[in-house]
Amino acid sequence: MSTGTVTITREQAAAIDNILEFGDVEDIVREHAEEGDGWESAWTPINGMPLDTLIRALYVGYKIELTEREKHDKIRDLYQTSYYGNHRFYIKEVLSILDIEVEGVNV
Repeated sequence: MSTGTVTITREQAAAIDNILEFGDVEDIVREHAEEGDGWESAWTPINGMPLDTLIRALYVGYKIELTEREKHDKIRDLYQTSYYGNHRFYIKEVLSILDIEVEGVNV
C-alpha cells in the first residue's frame, strides 16, 4: 500500500480545491465514506473516488495527471531544449521502446 501522494485528474483536483472552501477535511472524509457517489455540482468529479485516494489527496497531497497532449508537449520541449546529441538519441530510443510517437521528435 502506497502512502505518498496520489495522481488524480485535473477535474478531481479542482473539485477537491473547491470543496475545501466549504468544509474541513474531517467532514469531507466522513461525507465521502457515507455517500461516496453523492457529490453534486462542481464536486461530481470525486464521485466514485476510492476513499483512500481522497484521504491521501487531502492529507498528503496530489499530483495532477497529465493528458496525452501535455505528455507529448513535455517530451517535445525536453527534446528541443537538449543541447547534447546523446540526450536526443536516448529520448528517441525510449519512445521507440515504448512504441510512442511524438510529432517533432520521432515522427
